[in-house]
Order: sequence, then C-alpha cells, then structure tokens
Amino acid sequence: MKTTLNTGIPSQIETECLVVAVTDAAENNNSGDKSEKHSPQIQTDDRAVQDAAADLIASGEVTGKMLEIALLHKPQGLNAKRLLLIGGGKATSFSSAALRKLAPGLPVILCSGYDQAQVMAGDHPELPQVFLSKPYQLQTLRDAISRALVQANQPGGS
Repeated sequence: MKTTLNTGIPSQIETECLVVAVTDAAENNNSGDKSEKHSPQIQTDDRAVQDAAADLIASGEVTGKMLEIALLHKPQGLNAKRLLLIGGGKATSFSSAALRKLAPGLPVILCSGYDQAQVMAGDHPELPQVFLSKPYQLQTLRDAISRALVQANQPGGS
C-alpha cells in the first residue's frame, strides 16, 4: 500500500482511499451508564467530507471509539473512490500516540511555542521525527514535513 501526505483540500484529492480520523467529543459522564451518548467529530474542516460521513454519524454507526472503522464506497461530493473513517478515541486525549495507534508508521511533527529541550524533557514513549518551533513560516513547515518523511522511511524510523 502506498501512503502519501497531501495538504490539499481533502474532498478534492483524487485517491483510492481518503482516510480521516473521527474522535468522540462527548464529555465523560463517569456514571457507569452504558447508554453514554457519543459526539463524533470528523477531524477535518472540509464540509464535503463531513457531509459524506453525516449518515454514518447520525445512525450511530460511527462513534469515534478508538480503532473503530467504517468504509464508504463512492462517497458523494468527494474525488476519492472510498472514504475510510477511523476512530481516534476521546477528543480530549487524542494525541500523536493515539494517532500512531491508527497509523503506526505515520511520521509525527511536534509543533510548540515552548523550547525544544523543555518540551522533550520527561518520559515520551515515542518521540516525534521532527520538532517545529512556533511561530513558523510555510516553507519551514514544508521542510519539517520533508524531514519527517525522510526520517520515517529510513531503517530504524517509525
């Protein structure tokens, strides 16, 4: 399988399969109630992708539960042949570690306004390929993405 990173508008990307994470934004009710309501959130601002997934969300088939999957063939309004929705778990705990559960080989860029040494201090089970200080310019982001992809494809990379 060939995986590529595309920073274009998701609905306009021509691909065999567009993969989008869905998280659950519901507040944790801590009551032990098995009928806890879910509040799935598509992790893109692209309205066409949101519309394509709307029926699955409305029916309750997609909740955002970690590693839950739903596949739509020929999604209306998208250039992709298929739309794969992958559950990312609770929105409040969605992180690079959660993202790596969904896609273990995915390169990660950590962006922060703090100093790199300060951010990376402490226990991090999986370090990002690249650290990017805020604020940054678009070209700096492009360079960081290139470095992350190169590093991830090297032996011993993610």
